[in-house]
Amino acid sequence: MSTFQLEVSTVAEYCRIAALADSEPKSPTKTIYFNFDTITKTQTENQEDKLTT
Repeated sequence: MSTFQLEVSTVAEYCRIAALADSEPKSPTKTIYFNFDTITKTQTENQEDKLTT
């Protein structure tokens, strides 16, 4: 999987989580912001950890 595909799938997962939280009728309305730089950095760190273990 390329880095770009991994980033896109990560963003898709965050969006899925946000949509699930949004669809909960008992939850107050909320806005979720994602910092793409943070997501990318976290994914890169996770990949590096996997390579070193």
